Amino acid sequence: MSSPLISPRFQFPCATPGAAAAGFKLNTYVAGTNTPLATYTNSTLSVANANPVIMGADGCADVWLGQQAYKLVGTDAANNVLWTEDGVTQASVGNAQNEWVPSGLVPTYLTTSTFSLAGVADLTIAPYSWVLGTRLRVIDNSSVVVYVTVSSIAGNVVTITSAGLSGNPLNNGSVAAGLIVGPQSSIFRRSLVSVIQGSLTNLTNGVLTQLTLTGGPTQGQVDQLAEFTTVFTPRLSGVYRITGVVAINEFIGTLTVLSSAWTVAPTKNGAYLDSQQFTWPIANNIAASMLVPYDITATLVAGDTVGVACTSSFTGTQMTASVRSFNVERIS
Repeated sequence: MSSPLISPRFQFPCATPGAAAAGFKLNTYVAGTNTPLATYTNSTLSVANANPVIMGADGCADVWLGQQAYKLVGTDAANNVLWTEDGVTQASVGNAQNEWVPSGLVPTYLTTSTFSLAGVADLTIAPYSWVLGTRLRVIDNSSVVVYVTVSSIAGNVVTITSAGLSGNPLNNGSVAAGLIVGPQSSIFRRSLVSVIQGSLTNLTNGVLTQLTLTGGPTQGQVDQLAEFTTVFTPRLSGVYRITGVVAINEFIGTLTVLSSAWTVAPTKNGAYLDSQQFTWPIANNIAASMLVPYDITATLVAGDTVGVACTSSFTGTQMTASVRSFNVERIS
């Protein structure tokens, strides 16, 4: 028979379709042996299932595989063997149950930007094959999840681009690598960041003001080819499209805004990538808000910092701006 479906929930396969399997058991072993091997209740592989796994009233259970190959033995509630599947892996179940592939190695915290993985000599060769830009999902020993990017590897010592490990030590934590990595990745040409919004920023007359970006991996989306804190930093050189919307806000009491000249544009390393200007079309001393879109293509190199900024000419102190959206896509 074919391998049973593991994700999102394991449904006990029965000889008769739709037959009740409540109380049936899934026994899990190291492939080719009778040595028990744990499965897990969730995609982070942080909580092990009992072994055997007992099916619920619906004949299903939450079953997630680790990185090793399994032998699965299905029995009824009375322990009569109904089927056996050997050599079952994450890849063989027919759909990727988890985008993060656990390393299975114990990490040791070295500094805020480095850690080592015991039990392996070289992480750049199979079965790991980590490279510059590999995205890592790190869980420290306080169960805090941090997403980081590999910036260099020396044997089993990894340097990352984020200092996100400084909160808690990694000892006894876990490290998993993004499923699609390296120069042959199917998403190699697409490096995306999407920011939901930014905080309100006070503007100063005639001064280029870098606007605040928020969102990042928790509110937006960042792939393994980019880093994002309050600015976007590409991990790969290439041509990028930068789009989004800024909200300009005028409060009652602001003076002579009608004739002001505005620049709203993306920036690279603190300088404008575009100089397009517009004139504020709303009468003086009226509370108002205006949405200004931007869309530009630019050549970036690894390590550039990209954001969005405003420059305006006005008198008064009550003009503000905020980022409504900020999106970056690598197109070549």
